[in-house]
Amino acid sequence: MDGSDPISTSTLLSGSVLISDNTVLKAACFEEGTITDLVFTNTYFIGYETKLPVWSISTDPDNFFDEQIGIYEYGPNGTSGGAPYRNANFWKDWERPIHLEFFEEDGIQQFELDCGVKIFGNWSRAR
Repeated sequence: MDGSDPISTSTLLSGSVLISDNTVLKAACFEEGTITDLVFTNTYFIGYETKLPVWSISTDPDNFFDEQIGIYEYGPNGTSGGAPYRNANFWKDWERPIHLEFFEEDGIQQFELDCGVKIFGNWSRAR
C-alpha cells in the first residue's frame, strides 16, 4: 500500500483488507519455484466526488524522490554549478515504471496500463 510493487518477501495478506480512505492497492501471487511478474493494481475512491476526470499514477516513491534514483531530485551531483543544475537527476534520460489509471467524471475507469514516465523539457526542469 506504499506504491511499490509487492515482492516475495512483502507482507503476506492472509485475510480481507479494510479500505477506509482513497488508496491504491497493489497485490501479487507468489508460489515457490515459479516466476511471478504480474502485479494487480487498483485505485479505490472512498467518499470522493469530483466533476473532473481523475488520473491515478502509482509507483514506488523512490522512483520520484530518492536521492540516487529519483527523477525529481537533485541527486548527489545536482547542486554543483547552480541553475539549471545540469548534473541533477532530473536532467538524466531516465524512465521510471508507473501504473496509470484514468477515470471519467462519473468515476468509471476508462483504462489502465503499466507504462513509463520521464521528465522532458529544457530550463523548466530546473523549476
